[in-house]
Amino acid sequence: MAISGMKSYFPSQVVSDVEKLSYDYGLKVAKAIETEWFNNDRNNSRYKNNLNNFHNLRLYARGEQSIQKYKDELSINGDLSYLNLDWTPVPIYLNL
Repeated sequence: MAISGMKSYFPSQVVSDVEKLSYDYGLKVAKAIETEWFNNDRNNSRYKNNLNNFHNLRLYARGEQSIQKYKDELSINGDLSYLNLDWTPVPIYLNL
């Protein structure tokens, strides 16, 4: 089943090989790639998503991630006084 509502910026792929070899067709493909990765109109461009994902993974690897989500999971109505836990994240980064 095709997904409706998705806009494709890429030119048609069912054109002849002669047209695909033209400069204009290549330029359309290049602009479509640029739009897909760096479109500033959308907040969720592919480049920004990848950048944020890698940043979060680096934080986790260095043990610098936010621990608030763990505190929220273990708290009872916001009370953490019953827990005697060290909330310092353990870094998993190995310096070889």
